[in-house]
Amino acid sequence: DISEVNSEIIIPDGVYIIKQDNVLGQHNKEYVGSISFKGYGYNNSIIKLQPNGNEMFFYKNTIDMYKFNTFKDIQFTSTDNQLANCFHITSTGYEQGFKFTNCFFKNFKTFYSLHGIVGNSEHKFYNCKITHIYDKVIHLNNPQAVNIELFGTDIESIFGDVFYIDANGGGSIKMYGGSLITHNNTNDTKMHYILNNNGSSGTGTGNDDFMFSGVKTELRSKYSGLVKSELNSGSLWCNFIGCN
Repeated sequence: DISEVNSEIIIPDGVYIIKQDNVLGQHNKEYVGSISFKGYGYNNSIIKLQPNGNEMFFYKNTIDMYKFNTFKDIQFTSTDNQLANCFHITSTGYEQGFKFTNCFFKNFKTFYSLHGIVGNSEHKFYNCKITHIYDKVIHLNNPQAVNIELFGTDIESIFGDVFYIDANGGGSIKMYGGSLITHNNTNDTKMHYILNNNGSSGTGTGNDDFMFSGVKTELRSKYSGLVKSELNSGSLWCNFIGCN
């Protein structure tokens, strides 16, 4: 029962076809916390979203639901990379603290999208793999989407922007190790970027601070760029340290 605090949900070996939108958010309780979702390895415990003609998500909240939940050893994938999305997280101050360890994410339109007005923070990824994302990997549209951290995580075969900051977004993203590899899809001549700060208001140095340390970076298309920034106000801080 994912509406109970301190639950542990085990996903056994197998491929599980999901035909229902927002399957991880099918409850009406606020501030459900400390739920652990555990698989038996991302090659063994696979949950696959099947949109059936409509845009769908594994998780899309309308109220603050989850706080400090963990996901480990699970593969999230889909049958349709134009309609399937992974996580769409809206926070008014409590939706925070998601942690992913040894998870694999493949074949989505958008992987991780942070919205709301405050406190969409403390999302962390450890030794994860993210591949074949066709629009945005991490989309920040919350002015306090801070302390988003990736450790030893590989982001590859990306056909859109990797980190996209929207008009209402501000964030602090840190990436340690791992890789960032971008491509362009067939017949796509639009520029895409590792970091695309698209008109963010720039709410302060703590909220517009991006650092990449020891990250392998490859731009495999003439339509791929490293950083684009168009600020209405404020400042953007972006550092690449020991990257190749």
